[in-house]
Amino acid sequence: TLFKHIQQGDSVTVVALSDAEGLTNLKPMEEIGETNKKEMMAAAEVLGLKDIRFWGYADTYIQNTHDLRLELNHLIREVKPEIIITHWPKDTLSDLRETGMAAIDAAFNALLVTGLWVEKLPSHWTSKMYGFQHPGVSLGFKATTFVDISEVVETKIEALDCFKIQI
Repeated sequence: TLFKHIQQGDSVTVVALSDAEGLTNLKPMEEIGETNKKEMMAAAEVLGLKDIRFWGYADTYIQNTHDLRLELNHLIREVKPEIIITHWPKDTLSDLRETGMAAIDAAFNALLVTGLWVEKLPSHWTSKMYGFQHPGVSLGFKATTFVDISEVVETKIEALDCFKIQI
């Protein structure tokens, strides 16, 4: 989906809240986090993604806090997205669930015109927001939007192949 947007000339920003250093216990966490970041950058290169941001939150400790919502709010006001794609806010994994909820809250807060939310940049309206999930790993998820990636599936596979640490 991101690759299709990039192909259309859309500006795409990806935020990785954590380095996913908790993916496995087969290596030290710091090594896993650094490896995952390198692999994410390799996948971004395959996709032509130019704006990827690593925020360094500790894996498994992400919470929908005021500070996270404020950070995301500032990002939304900076980037001015028409569409936000985030984790489904009822995900079974707490980091992903909290990320989805924080993104929803921040998108609303980006509309506000007073208070801490507007210290840096003017308000922004995001016209569409999607939560993604794999139906097999979360209870109650029912996809309502599908993106045909058949013409770019080889590129998706090439990008996925960059993630050796997860295989």
